[in-house]
Amino acid sequence: MFGSTAGSDDVAVQITVEVEGCEPLSGRVCQGSSAPVRFVGWLGLLRILERLVRSESAESVADSLGGQLNP
Repeated sequence: MFGSTAGSDDVAVQITVEVEGCEPLSGRVCQGSSAPVRFVGWLGLLRILERLVRSESAESVADSLGGQLNP
C-alpha cells in the first residue's frame, strides 16, 4: 500500500473489475457484495473507481467521528 504507516486508519476495501471487451474497454465493477456497475472506456472505469474509493473514505471518516460528519 502506498504511503501506509503502521497504526494508520487504513480500511481494506475489495473492488472487483470484470473486463468484458477491449475495444472499447468495457465491463463491470463491484465493491464487496454490492451490485455490479457497468462501465465503458477507461474514463468510465476511472470514474466508478474514484466514486467507490471516495464513498469508502467518507464512511470511514464518519465512523471515526462517531457517525457524525458535518460538511
